[in-house]
Amino acid sequence: MLAHPLLRTLLAAPAVAVLFVAIYGILLPAWAVEVLHGDATVNGLLQSARGAGSLIGALLIASLAHLGQRGRWLTLGTFWYPALILVFALTRTLPLSMAALVGVGLGGMMVYNMANALVQSQVSDEFRGRVMSVYSLIMFGGMPLGSLWAGTAAHFLGAPLTLTLGAGVALACAAAFWFLAPQLRRLS
Repeated sequence: MLAHPLLRTLLAAPAVAVLFVAIYGILLPAWAVEVLHGDATVNGLLQSARGAGSLIGALLIASLAHLGQRGRWLTLGTFWYPALILVFALTRTLPLSMAALVGVGLGGMMVYNMANALVQSQVSDEFRGRVMSVYSLIMFGGMPLGSLWAGTAAHFLGAPLTLTLGAGVALACAAAFWFLAPQLRRLS
């Protein structure tokens, strides 16, 4: 299963996203209070913005599914998602933060949806259950691990720098996927 280089890449892309990009979700309440000087209402607006972006991303993916090119969408998402986190890390006003989070939600949907679809299409039937178990472990086991390091880093460095570091790692990994796994972009 993991001897297949393309499959490793398809599992690594969401793993990187969960560990280094999805950490923004755990930091949103602190962002609302410490960076935007708001309250629970501001946190709710931020959460709603990322939800709206995810909805837009899901509808976009569904409407463009007939075109194929899922590998290109995944590759785009591996750059888009952390790049929009960098934009979010630089924002200091509620409207700009919400706009960035709409893009973040869309990018997350591109990565997680496309990786899931491609993993399932690249694995033979007899291995699909095992591979999807690993995928689920990455998704549900990676979030607490990412939250652990992000919470600790944010305590010492602050939320903006923590997000910047996570996004930087994810962008470096996206560049590695681009150069080391060009076959990913050709998947349909």
